Amino acid sequence: MITTMTSFILLKTNSFLLRMNREDNVNWFHGKISRENAEILLKEEGEDGVFLVRESNTSPGDYVLSVLHQGEVVHYQIRRHGEDAFFSIEEHTTVHGLDTLIQHYRGDSNGLVTRLSVVCKGQPPPHESRTQGTTNLLHRATEAGEFNIVSQLLACGYRSRDAKNQDGQTAVHIAARAGRDDILAKLIESGATVNVRDSFGYTPLHYTCQNNLPSTTELLITKGNANYQMRHAPTGKVPLHDAAQKGHIECVKVLLKLNAPSRPRTIAQDTPADLAKHYGHMECYQLLKNHTPDPPKTSKSQWYHGTLNREEAVKTLEAFCNQQGLLERAADGAFLVRYSERHANAYVLTMLSENAPYNFIIRKEAQWLYIDDGPYLESLERLVEHYGRVPDGLPTRLLIPVPPKPKPPLPEFSTMPRTKKSPTRAALNQSLSLVKRDILGDTQPSPVPPVANNNAFDLLTRNLSFCSDFSNDSINNNDDAQDNETYKVPVNNSTLWEMFSYGKQPYGDMRGIEAIQVVESGQRLERPEDCPDEIYQVMLDCWAYSPDLRPTFSKLVDVFSQHPDYVNISQLALDNDDATV
Repeated sequence: MITTMTSFILLKTNSFLLRMNREDNVNWFHGKISRENAEILLKEEGEDGVFLVRESNTSPGDYVLSVLHQGEVVHYQIRRHGEDAFFSIEEHTTVHGLDTLIQHYRGDSNGLVTRLSVVCKGQPPPHESRTQGTTNLLHRATEAGEFNIVSQLLACGYRSRDAKNQDGQTAVHIAARAGRDDILAKLIESGATVNVRDSFGYTPLHYTCQNNLPSTTELLITKGNANYQMRHAPTGKVPLHDAAQKGHIECVKVLLKLNAPSRPRTIAQDTPADLAKHYGHMECYQLLKNHTPDPPKTSKSQWYHGTLNREEAVKTLEAFCNQQGLLERAADGAFLVRYSERHANAYVLTMLSENAPYNFIIRKEAQWLYIDDGPYLESLERLVEHYGRVPDGLPTRLLIPVPPKPKPPLPEFSTMPRTKKSPTRAALNQSLSLVKRDILGDTQPSPVPPVANNNAFDLLTRNLSFCSDFSNDSINNNDDAQDNETYKVPVNNSTLWEMFSYGKQPYGDMRGIEAIQVVESGQRLERPEDCPDEIYQVMLDCWAYSPDLRPTFSKLVDVFSQHPDYVNISQLALDNDDATV
């Protein structure tokens, strides 16, 4: 995942700007020429350290630096990071602006075979790749609020609409910063780039939130598709941080209304609520702290696969894309979520981008889920929905959910496979009948019947199914079992507890009447040492004294069918029968 830049170089001294803004200093760009032609040009120049920059022929959006050293041409891939003008050569320092990157290597080799000393003359690089430029007519007209002039320039197909001034700001920056909504709307309509940082690391959306311009903020997002998660590289702040820090509550409301997550984090791990509280903006703080997003529209059934290893996950994605006819780039954004086998209490997002698989760990912090340095989110559904709207550090947005294979339906009791009854099974059935008579009696049961402490009862308590009804209300009132969908799992159920305690007696040497008194007093069995917290919580839910508070059988089916450590026992029996045929 592309996180905040490892090193953000911001070179803005007067002498540097003067040197860089001279067009002859940046005329090293040669467009989309081939590797072979680049080598011919450089060898014709012949001087050690002569260089040029060209578009990558294999990776759109990237560039290649070609430099002559000791008669041989060396080529370096220049990688673009994210949707803005951040670049690096291989794994070296990440720099804002292609022009700044080249200047960085002209002063010193910094790991290259030689210093970039001589320009192989071409043309200036594209506007969107640069950090700085020079003020042009569009900049001046926008600054002055001259709507008619701006409209005329854009109508004539003005080619420099994304050009940057000496501060690295485009006309969109200037219009947004000043709240000139009419000019901004015209620029957006003409196709001007909205998601771009200036020399100081700010996007137009940062400026509208800093300057308390809610209508301009909404215009940028709704009409310009501004990315509300683009970060100020030195601090990691997103626009919501700026609005909260300054107490601009109307901008905060606009961002939250338009689905910006309420808990993004800075490099220092501050959320917008933290900044609002620190700077004394308590109304903003309360709004952010208590914000509840709209219910997610996505569902785990569309993309959650339970337990898959990495290889299985990638094969599942590729098989789905092949089946759907999604070839090459059409498969970008295909994804699934799976339970992590390696990391406790974590999930993994597996996705495709540019024909390559990526895996991102989804970690948990208190009640929040997050990926790397991304925002804290309330649930897997909210996380998937967030990254479906903005990439926020992922290689692309989550676009194509890959569903799990449908699970076999739970068999009805009448249709479960029957095997020949063995003597052991017959004996167990007889024991069950005996114990039922002992507990309920042949006539009206007593309010608290005695529980037989014999081998038959021991066998029963060790082998009861998880859903057998031995709750207090059943014993006391002889209640009949209800429909499976609505019936509540009983309070005295302890079979799962016995599994995790390796067969220990739940209540030790207590007699039945004593165990019931313990339960009536509100005490519950302690968590076995090897029992996961989430499974113990299921036990506690089943042991709720009031039947209305206990989960239904249907709810438990959902819980355990999605848990990676459990399997449908009837299916296991079928598999075992098949294996022994």
